[in-house]
Amino acid sequence: MKNVIERVFSDFHRDFYRGLDRGAQLVAIKLADEAVKNAPRSPTHEQAEERYKRMGQVDGKSISRKQRKEARRLARNMRTAGNPGGLERSIQGEYERSKKEIRIFVASNSEAGSYAVKMHDEKGITWHNRGAGTIAKGARADHMFIERAIDENESKVAPTLEAAIMQEIAKGSGG
Repeated sequence: MKNVIERVFSDFHRDFYRGLDRGAQLVAIKLADEAVKNAPRSPTHEQAEERYKRMGQVDGKSISRKQRKEARRLARNMRTAGNPGGLERSIQGEYERSKKEIRIFVASNSEAGSYAVKMHDEKGITWHNRGAGTIAKGARADHMFIERAIDENESKVAPTLEAAIMQEIAKGSGG
């Protein structure tokens, strides 16, 4: 009888941790996806060009020749990301099993590694305005994108973990 009880507890323990691992991986993926939705985006060339064309008018009225000339100069010299969305592509989510830790991050050697911290933490310090690419994504795209993804989805973490654990236990018990 003792061997049967030990086996049941051993199976339960194995299934519990297998479910916890699976659930934590799902949570990491979901949080990373939410952070991508929240992340700012560089404008496409067309979005940036449209912005500078609008500089040619103020409240629907034409501006001076000097101001139009400046707007054209800016349009010629504007810089946009060759491939907007580098920050979004660089956001990763992972579950580190040994530490039982879920991490959402941008790796320093990724496409956006050199500027991700600035975009996440420094609005109002090193950058101020939401650009055309970010505006096109909608209201939720802005700074603190990883932190907001975690805060906004905190209530979904426990149910996701519980469901994954219960699913593994049910598979393990044959029910």
